[in-house]
This record gives sequence, structure tokens and C-alpha cells, in this order.
Amino acid sequence: MTRTTTLLISIITIICISAVIFFIRLVPSDKSSDIAVTLPIKLTSESNEIEPVSAYKANNKEIAKEINEVSLPSIREDENYILACQTSVDYEEIYKNNITKEKLDYYYDYLEKSNTPEHQLAAILFTSDTQQDSKLKLLHDYLEAYPNNKLALIDLIGLCSNNVEHSVCSNVLFNRASQVDGNNGALWLQIANFHAASGNKQATLNAINKVNKASNFNDYYYQHLALFMRASKGTLDISDNLRAIASLGYHGAIAIHISDITKFCTSTDNLANNRKHTCLVLGKTLEESGTNRVLNTIGLAIQEAIYQTEGNDELSTKSKARKAAFHDPIESVLFNKAGELMIRDPKLFQYWLSNAVNYGEVKAANMLIEEAISLSKNRHYNPCSIE
Repeated sequence: MTRTTTLLISIITIICISAVIFFIRLVPSDKSSDIAVTLPIKLTSESNEIEPVSAYKANNKEIAKEINEVSLPSIREDENYILACQTSVDYEEIYKNNITKEKLDYYYDYLEKSNTPEHQLAAILFTSDTQQDSKLKLLHDYLEAYPNNKLALIDLIGLCSNNVEHSVCSNVLFNRASQVDGNNGALWLQIANFHAASGNKQATLNAINKVNKASNFNDYYYQHLALFMRASKGTLDISDNLRAIASLGYHGAIAIHISDITKFCTSTDNLANNRKHTCLVLGKTLEESGTNRVLNTIGLAIQEAIYQTEGNDELSTKSKARKAAFHDPIESVLFNKAGELMIRDPKLFQYWLSNAVNYGEVKAANMLIEEAISLSKNRHYNPCSIE
């Protein structure tokens, strides 16, 4: 399933260009990942700490003050007005002039040689051009040194779904993961997906029950993007604007390993017996707790499939309506405009990313729109230049 959000309709050309120019070494050569999506719980110091939302607000006190003091042009009094930059940007030319082979080589070399655990993980996730089995080994070795890194654990288990026979993908790994992050439903979702890929129905059901009973759900999806931004700061010699563009390009290639559990919970065989209730609860969990729209939508699709087998047209229709709601505001014109603006305003980008990590994709979209409208009412606000 490929994300087709309007947020990146205006940025899709950027991503395509950056994919050619920037991500030849960035994206692994094995393309068998489950679901590639285009597009953030405060992160712990052990692996993922980002600038808090309050820092953005503090940095913009003067802007907020000016909003109340200036006489606004009539167009900026529109309750939904978002500044639109008049000048177009030739991203291909910018990349050609700014992201050179020498800069990339320095960046990759720095990450690979760094003694910082976070940089070492970034080197595995962002610069590996090896096959998936080699990446599995790299993550496994990383976890031998840093066994409590939750992001590395969930990524490793996700990759195991495509490599079920690999030696590192065993109950030893799953037991270690459960000790480190056992109350995380997203972790158990990855384990359930592995067992579904392996054809072990009972183990799959047991893992789904763990998902449904978990006290929290954190797939660390937007923490990948936050990690890229931190690892590239001061090491990849390009502007903050370009780092934001590059991070979105990388993030668009991240896979969500959930296709096997989706098939498991929508197959006729499984919906015809007592597995139906377990899968229905899973669908509701993904709808309500997933931090990105892919998981939300898949959760609703599972519910729809179950309601249809029951002949429950009313609940099936309601599920479809809720699915449409997840596309708003992400596919709105306002979100498209706000998305363009945050690419040009590094502080606004950080504000969106912090909210996406903390509150999930849909709420972060609403908050981005509101902030972009608020900033746009200030006649002195003009981040339209990009380097």
C-alpha cells in the first residue's frame, strides 16, 4: 500500500529528484519491504530526543507579539489564510549545487566511524546499500552492544517478516524485545506479522492478543525522521531546508511491515471462526492508537472486512466514513499549503515533526495548519527564501 497524501503532492517532485540524486546509497537495494509510505511520546535520551514544541513557541515570541501589533492587510485577515511563496524553487538545481559527492562521502564516513550510538544506528538505517540479510546482521550486532534501543529492536523484527528463516529471527530475539519494550502494542504487532508470515496461526493469535492488551502503542515511525534530522545536523553540510527535504525523501522509503497480519485478519478462513473477535479488536486498536495514517486505515479496513462477513452494513458504512475522516486534513488544500511553508521554515518543520512524534500524524497535521495560519497573519513573516 503506497501513501498518496496531499501533504507531499507539492513535494513529490522534490522526493523524486532527491531519490535519484541523494538516496542512491540511502535506500537498501532489496525492495521487498511490505508497505512503503511517504510520510511524528517524547523521545528518550537513549536514542531519540528532539526539540520540544515549547522550544518552538519560545523561539517565536517576537512573531506572536508582532501578530498583535501590526495592521494586517485584508488578505491576511482571512481566517484560513496561509502565506504562499510567489517564487518557484528549482530543487534539482539546488541539489546539484549543494549536495555534492564529497559532502555525502564525508557524511557517510562520519556516521560509520562515530563512537556515538545514535550515529552508529543512523549509519545502519540511512547509508546501508546492502541486502536485507546483511542489514539484519548489522542491526543484530548493534543490539548486542546496545540491547535497550527500542527503535533498532522494532526495525529488526519488522525486517524479519521478509526473512523468516534468518538465524537472528528467533524466539530469543522476541523474548529480548518483550523484556525491553513488552508493554508496547506496536512491538507485538511486528511479532504478530512475523508469525503470520511464518504461517504459525496460534503464535500469531497470541501476539495479536498482546497487541490488544498492551498499555501503549508506539511504532517509532516518526522517530526515524527525527533521527535523520539529528544525525545530519552539523555532519551533512547543507542547509536546514535541504535537510528537511532530504529527511522527507528518506522517510518516504520507510516500510511498515504489516501486510501479513492484514491478510491474516481479512482472510475468509480466519473470519469464519473465533479468530474474528481477536482481529476485530486489533482493527480498533490500530484505528485508535496508530501514530500514522497507514495503520489507522488498515485498522479500519480490517473492521470493514469483518463487518461485511457478518452482513452488518451499518457498521461497515460507519467504518468507511471514519476512514475518509483520516484523510482530512492531510489531503486538504490548507495542509498542502502548510506543508510547502514548513519546508521553507525550519522552525515550523521542527514544530510539525515534534507534534508528529508526540501526537501522531493526523493531530500534527491539524496543529501544523493552525500554526501556519497564525504565522501567516504577521506581515513580517516571510520564510520564502530557500538555500
